[in-house]
Amino acid sequence: MSTRFILRSLRRAALLGAFAICPLGAQTTQGTITGRVTDAATGQPIAAAQVNVVNTTIGALTNDKGQYIIRGVQPGTQVVRALRVGYAEQRGTAIVGAGQTATLDLAMKGVAITLNPVVTTATGEQRRVEVGNSIAQVNASQIVATKAVENMADLLTARAPGVQVIPGTQIGAGSRIRIRGTSSLSLSNDPIYIIDGVRVEGSTGSNSISVGGTNPSRINDINPEEIESIEVVRGPSAATLYGTAAANGVIVITTKHGVAGAPRFTYTTEQGANVDQNSYPTAYRGWRSGPTAATTSTASNTVQCFLSQIPAGTCTQDSVTSFNLYNDPETTPNGVGYRQLHSLQVGGGSEALRYFLHGEWENNDGVLKVPEFDQRYLAATSQSLLPSQRNPSHLDRISTRGNFNIALSPKANVAVNAGYTSQDTRLPTRTRESVAEMARVPPSESS
Repeated sequence: MSTRFILRSLRRAALLGAFAICPLGAQTTQGTITGRVTDAATGQPIAAAQVNVVNTTIGALTNDKGQYIIRGVQPGTQVVRALRVGYAEQRGTAIVGAGQTATLDLAMKGVAITLNPVVTTATGEQRRVEVGNSIAQVNASQIVATKAVENMADLLTARAPGVQVIPGTQIGAGSRIRIRGTSSLSLSNDPIYIIDGVRVEGSTGSNSISVGGTNPSRINDINPEEIESIEVVRGPSAATLYGTAAANGVIVITTKHGVAGAPRFTYTTEQGANVDQNSYPTAYRGWRSGPTAATTSTASNTVQCFLSQIPAGTCTQDSVTSFNLYNDPETTPNGVGYRQLHSLQVGGGSEALRYFLHGEWENNDGVLKVPEFDQRYLAATSQSLLPSQRNPSHLDRISTRGNFNIALSPKANVAVNAGYTSQDTRLPTRTRESVAEMARVPPSESS
């Protein structure tokens, strides 16, 4: 074997060894920043504060003790920024060594107004002052905690400029949302919806099922208790970020996620009643007496003397009677519908695994009912009503959600978001059905 061949083989082996060592060396060139975020006035820890390295996409949320850990930081002098609603932005400088851990504690000062809010766009989270687009933000978690919110439409009503919410008129009916008005007479005017970075179908009638002359909307399947924030992007900026399909605007929904710390349980219950407070017009009948039976008003015919006929002298009105179907307790199709809701959620975890779990059950009856007179008639003729016929307007919904954030390594994180909704909606096909139909055919249902 020649000396030249031996030297060539040794050179190749050295090169292969260098390539094998380079990735290992690259992994040890990054460092970690850890610390604690507290209130400057009280010294208490601040949970759920967003801490990130300026001019990078890496960061972390503080746990219930105010602690945070940011991995995969490039060595050198790094500027760290802390953001939290109700506090002024706080920055600090940390010197990070290769494979070392730097400690940086930040004390935030409370402010009376929200400064430098953070919004979520197609390119990630940014401060609103750094974004040239028109974005309206709704703090859903705070609204749900302080006000009675039934569905997504309630979260957006009168809370975002330029957003018009047209609610459904019946229990379970879909709501129409218009951003900056109606732009087309023939095409869809619904915005697109992005939930945790995934586009979902949320237009009215998107489930292809029509019940009782109206269409449910899949966007109402989203439980308000599971939403952290809502951002509305409108105008040309929406099409720039999300494409031409977003010409009608974009609604970006961020669901709740767990914060590292001890488990936090939240139980919510709502009890209420649905009552129709509208005033309905009274029906009047003008009675007349004519020379023949065909021109005389009786209880079994439709002969009347109308007001327009009196000045013309074509009839003489004997008397006037009135009847309001909705004011008579025997004939009114309106009653009291009861609503109840129970939900339980828990969030917590560690730096390696954070979780958020939520489950809810809702039962809601509309105001429509079978009139008392019809119920007594059916009972007298040995005919009974099904439960679905006693409450022709009804909503029964079960929803669950599980969000998990797993830190596999300093460079890899996995987020798993899953939601499930089962909804039974019952809407009447007519305000009042005939007694024979009520005894034989149940109202339409959809699920």
